[in-house]
Amino acid sequence: MPGASANPNPVRAGNPLRVLLVALCLGIVAAVVVQDWTGYVPRIFNRAHGIYRAASLTCLIVFGLLGLWCALTRARRVLLAVTAGLLALGSVELAVWGIEVVLVDRPTGTLGTFHNVDGVVLARPTATNRLGFHDDHDYAPTPPAGTTRLLFLGDSYTYGSAERREDSYCEVVEERVAAARGRPVEVMNTGVAGYSPADALALLRLLRRRDYQWDAVVFSLFAQNDFTDDIPHTYRISLGGTQQRLPDLLPLRLLHPLNSHTFRYTVILSTLLRRASAQSARPAAGAPAPPATPRPYRLHPAVLEHVAANYSPAAHPHYEGVAAALAGMAREAQAPFFVVVFPDPVRVDAATRDAVLARVDVATHDFERYERWLPGALEGYVSLDLGPRLAAGTDLYKPFDTHLNDAGNRLAGDAVADFLLQHLGRR
Repeated sequence: MPGASANPNPVRAGNPLRVLLVALCLGIVAAVVVQDWTGYVPRIFNRAHGIYRAASLTCLIVFGLLGLWCALTRARRVLLAVTAGLLALGSVELAVWGIEVVLVDRPTGTLGTFHNVDGVVLARPTATNRLGFHDDHDYAPTPPAGTTRLLFLGDSYTYGSAERREDSYCEVVEERVAAARGRPVEVMNTGVAGYSPADALALLRLLRRRDYQWDAVVFSLFAQNDFTDDIPHTYRISLGGTQQRLPDLLPLRLLHPLNSHTFRYTVILSTLLRRASAQSARPAAGAPAPPATPRPYRLHPAVLEHVAANYSPAAHPHYEGVAAALAGMAREAQAPFFVVVFPDPVRVDAATRDAVLARVDVATHDFERYERWLPGALEGYVSLDLGPRLAAGTDLYKPFDTHLNDAGNRLAGDAVADFLLQHLGRR
């Protein structure tokens, strides 16, 4: 008929579906901008910042254009197609969330090594420790009669990096202190790889809620990423059996596509596939071993990322968070509280330092920033800086890693044992 619209399904300007879709796309764009492009959250992932930035920009463009398209289109079928696509994505997200809740985030989960326990990220229970700690026995809330219990908090340096558990830092301390005091000593090693000072404080509070007791608390502070792990406006959570960070603000968690379970699982599964591929490329079990040769030093790819995250102009050290966590642990300890500072290998290991300095612009990296901050921040605490002891030794770090080897663990354990004996007394 003359004057009839060529579109059999015109959409009125005030169509509720149009308004809803445009509002949703604008909300997603706003969440991406606030989280990633205003500095509100400096970084949400520890690694692959460039890839994340590219994904964030893609989300910004895609949902910006989608919102504009929905605002301008006159075809109802377009809005219905967009709605169907978003509902499909929502259904996938709901399914992945269900998998996380039912199969993964539990003590016997099917993926990864971590799970959430009363708001604290812990490793899954092992055959020897129900809280997933690196020890060959469980800890009762109350130490055995006549036993001095020392609670150690920290990250992978505390957890232990020696080839055998008995050669790890905490085990050496336990052995040395018990021998010197002539009576039983139990070092309760609660170190968890990847922990920050705030995470250690949260674990200390969890242990107190569960009525654990101790005679002294030792916190191991790593003078590198312990200052940048506590990203402002985020919190740590186990997702897919791995440690992840999510923003505090609920709208960001709900609207930002890169905070979704679907995106996080995509990253986790792709990482696992790469590792499986690398594992399959290794010689099969039983194959003749290559001739034994000294392993040359090789800089781990993650080292340069940590250097950039901690010392470059783009670094965001969270000094206030570290100071608050230390003060919180000192209050919550309700016992003598000690701080042991582990230095960055870049500062004390010649091989690591030379390899790093050859690859970065020294003029733009401030490698002294934490050493300048620590003396004033540790006033009022009984502390030990392991830097001089480790700098004086040789071959104390793993050649393909930045963690201490057996010799480094023993040196650190001996130094900390002497320190504790000095302040706790031998008798």
